[in-house]
Amino acid sequence: MAPPASGAAGSTRVVIRVGLTWEVMINLCMSSMEFRWKVVTSGQAGLWGGNDGGDGLAAINPDDIETISVLKGAAAALSMGQKPAGVILITTKTGKARKGMGIQFNSNITTDKAIDRTDFQNQYGQGLDGKKPTSQMDALDNSSLAWGAKFDGSQVVQFDGVQRPYTHLGETINDFYRTGATYNNSLAFSGGNETGTYRLALSDLSNSDIMPNASFRRHTANLNINSQLKKLTLNMTAQYTFQNAKNRPRLSDSPGNANFTVTTKAGNIPYSVIKGETDKLGALPDGTELRYQGNTFATNPYWAANQFYRSDITNRLLGNASARYDLTDWLYVMGRVGTDLTNRDGASSEAYGTAYKPRGDYNEFFQNIRQDNFDIFVGGEKKFGDISLDYMAGGTKSRTYNETKGGGGNNLVVPFVHSLNNVEAPTVNYGYSAVGTNSVFGSANIGYKNWLYFNLTGRQDQWSTLSKDNNTLFYPSAGVSAIVSEAFNLPSIFSFAKVRAAWAQVGGGAPQPYALELTYGFVGTGHDGANLAGINQGYSKSRLKPFIY
Repeated sequence: MAPPASGAAGSTRVVIRVGLTWEVMINLCMSSMEFRWKVVTSGQAGLWGGNDGGDGLAAINPDDIETISVLKGAAAALSMGQKPAGVILITTKTGKARKGMGIQFNSNITTDKAIDRTDFQNQYGQGLDGKKPTSQMDALDNSSLAWGAKFDGSQVVQFDGVQRPYTHLGETINDFYRTGATYNNSLAFSGGNETGTYRLALSDLSNSDIMPNASFRRHTANLNINSQLKKLTLNMTAQYTFQNAKNRPRLSDSPGNANFTVTTKAGNIPYSVIKGETDKLGALPDGTELRYQGNTFATNPYWAANQFYRSDITNRLLGNASARYDLTDWLYVMGRVGTDLTNRDGASSEAYGTAYKPRGDYNEFFQNIRQDNFDIFVGGEKKFGDISLDYMAGGTKSRTYNETKGGGGNNLVVPFVHSLNNVEAPTVNYGYSAVGTNSVFGSANIGYKNWLYFNLTGRQDQWSTLSKDNNTLFYPSAGVSAIVSEAFNLPSIFSFAKVRAAWAQVGGGAPQPYALELTYGFVGTGHDGANLAGINQGYSKSRLKPFIY
């Protein structure tokens, strides 16, 4: 399982049918027992820039994955409830009964290289309206434009006042990007007997990104313990992940985005020139940004990659415990509890001397997220002649807590010292939210002669983000499928044929907590520096209701 296209530290794009990537849910089945969490990004690019902060999938070591399957339609609705475009079910490896201890070591290397699909023209050089630059200022203003005269090899002034040949250099984006590499090593110990098994896996991942000066490191420890005592089945799992990401590349808009300026550089301007002549890449001798474009917000790519700074360290602990007791051969009762604790500590700075922010900035942030899930349900299966029946009913209690705090600001007092203590007028921020959902659900599957199947599900959710008068919603689903190749003698060219039809409703509550309350916040200062406050938001409780589609 290779890293995602966005790199080892990047988010994974998952498309299920209609491409509702933000609604895709993940089930991490540790020891074959489900632990539910949602794929969320820790920061992402928007209209005005930003970084891909990665998502929850980055915490999983691919060597620990046993199987991956996809649930859609009714199955996804029952499993996840609110907005389930689909569910990806990831089952991690467990120990096997054996003599002695099994030891497994895996090592793999993945290399990355940017695929250059730019296909830019190489006949006309820097300039505008078919004319070459005639002055240093003219060259600076038009460094990102290749609408000049045809290349002829003549000496033409460039942005730094130096004359160079008016010739296409043959450079591509890969003269800036480097070949990335990801090294992943894992070691697993496993064993057990008829009454219990165990598996302990340790892994280390080290990545250097194709973007210069960007890297990612991950350590994981995964433990699975399973026990089978007559009618009682016990499972316990735990996974700890440490991640250290440095200088995640900026995306979207041009400020600080090396990708933007790399693709807009005119073909006759050498990378070696915009890199600069000092050890501080992308800088002038005085330590400030070497500008080669007239647009202040088009950052020198070497300055953006090497002088901008971002670091985030994440510690994540996932735990899951379950107990199942078989009351009869057709009925069982099961309870499970799971928790997901994430702590992220990060810092970022736009360097002192940056063209669009000459005095730079510095910011630090801290985030703690905790998600708890509690489940209890009964289920079983029974066969009556040609008819098979399996059934399940239960309830879930889910709670999510999110605490954020940080500090920093613009304008560094001492040049080139990037520290919270060096910010001219630092500000602090704090945020806290708690969200809860209570659910009951049930399903029944009826099969006939192993080729015709009917499925019925129902789920009722209750959301803490809505008022008590409008916070509950029930939504059902129904489906039928037939394995035609099992029921009829089809021509031999059909090895397998199946038809399926399903109908489902899905509901959801307000996505953010406290949206119903009238809250206030500070909006600045007024007379003599007094603090000013204003209304953040307010909605009528009678107007917000669960949605269904």
